[in-house]
Amino acid sequence: MDSQIGRLKDVVERLNEECYVLRSKELSNQDLTSRLQEQIKQVKDDYAGILKKETETNNRCHALENQLELAEAETVLVKLKKRNNLAILSQ
Repeated sequence: MDSQIGRLKDVVERLNEECYVLRSKELSNQDLTSRLQEQIKQVKDDYAGILKKETETNNRCHALENQLELAEAETVLVKLKKRNNLAILSQ
């Protein structure tokens, strides 16, 4: 009977140790999960900011391309007017 009680005490002690280890792992995993969720949130926020900057940059690029096209058209127009003025003066 005493040996059986001793064995049962050993089993209870091992189960308590296993329970402690499992609780520690659970807390560690919860902490890791929390940190990873925060990192995911930060990455999503960073990505949203990058997309916003990309959109702004693309809009600015299109506006500059339009300005360039307008400037090129004005340059052609000025050159044509200059040629016409020179042609008129040389007659």
